[in-house]
Amino acid sequence: MNTPQKLFEEDGHLTIYALEALVRDEPLDELSRLEISEHLAFCDQCVDRYTAMLTEEVLLPPEEPMASSVIKRLRQKARRAFRSRYTSAVAAACLTLIFWNLGIFQVEPSQNGKFAEYLYQSVDSFHEKTTAFTDRVTQGLDQILNQFTFERSLKK
Repeated sequence: MNTPQKLFEEDGHLTIYALEALVRDEPLDELSRLEISEHLAFCDQCVDRYTAMLTEEVLLPPEEPMASSVIKRLRQKARRAFRSRYTSAVAAACLTLIFWNLGIFQVEPSQNGKFAEYLYQSVDSFHEKTTAFTDRVTQGLDQILNQFTFERSLKK
């Protein structure tokens, strides 16, 4: 009867036997396959070795680093998500407060002409204030996102 081969080296990485068994689709028991797949899920070094065994082609690195463009797109998506979630809620709250303070809910019929003029002036002022507010929020969000790094270290 065959003695079972070791699947893991002393340092915890997969043995050549384990990788070759996967490449050749040799019969392994379910527990062994589960342990190997679980290890490959978190060990980049063994995944690289396994990939090299699957393909005999040389894998080329990308011509330009992709990390900066990916980080830029992540920041843009975070800004858009923040704006889309909170801008409408802030605008609705501001409009409610403006209308409340202007007395829209308490307008008498004799004040309609004066009120319309006052409302028109208030809308211009509101637009300027909300634009300034959203610019400050965007700048604050940019400062927060610039503090984070999304780069992955390349340990070998």
